[in-house]
Amino acid sequence: GGHIHQFEIGFPIKNEEEIVRNMASALDEHPNVRMAVLDHITSPSALLLPIKKMIEECRKRRVLVLIDGAHAPGQAEINLEELCPDFYTGNFHKWVYTPRGSAILWVHKDHQGWCTPLVTSHMYNKGFQLEYGQQGTRDDTPYFLIPDAIQFYKDMGGMDKIVKYTKKLLDDACRMMAERLQTELPQIPQSMEAAGMRLVLLPDFDKFERYTKTWEGSENLYNDIMNIHKINCAVYPIQGELFLRLSANIYNEMDDYVKLADLLVQLLKKV
Repeated sequence: GGHIHQFEIGFPIKNEEEIVRNMASALDEHPNVRMAVLDHITSPSALLLPIKKMIEECRKRRVLVLIDGAHAPGQAEINLEELCPDFYTGNFHKWVYTPRGSAILWVHKDHQGWCTPLVTSHMYNKGFQLEYGQQGTRDDTPYFLIPDAIQFYKDMGGMDKIVKYTKKLLDDACRMMAERLQTELPQIPQSMEAAGMRLVLLPDFDKFERYTKTWEGSENLYNDIMNIHKINCAVYPIQGELFLRLSANIYNEMDDYVKLADLLVQLLKKV
């Protein structure tokens, strides 16, 4: 019996307050909203949202907050006691170097009495930790590797050193890509740039019938780049345009992005 309302975020973005106001206006427009689901870092558009300010606005309106932090662990500082959402979940396999299927779920103590997992196992009704911690025949190996992954993260220099490297690499790679494709970068405040992901506007590939500015067109371009040319990147349709989402990690270097730029320039010449 529930309904979903979405509030719009569009480029250009002048400042964080613009995002907070948009969300607050949406909540005021729909006063029956019971829970807000907010990305910590948006996936297609790679925006680091000002979730602390957004949570505060939800609190004023007695709206529960679930933070989808899929891309946040390893990219952003996360102090859950300070943020104090109602629920927070985030993956470790994206940016903290664990195998897939490794994630965190944090539930505020006020909700642990009624928040139960969808999988009912023999730990049913034995308390929050046991009900979530042991669910039948699930493989727990990825969880056991989290301490080693965190140690590896620290051995690589920790967040300060890793973020310093990836941000510099992305700054240079995005500028190079935009110059070679003769396009531009989205206008967003620096405080909303993710540490390891960034967008570049793609030129017009519409003369390729496969690469229209739609979800289907973006998937076709992504699959061709990966399957034919063996380069893995992300392509998304945003605001009627195709955007390239570049990612950077400790194993990347500038030559990786030059290869992708060379490929896209060749495709443009074919157009």
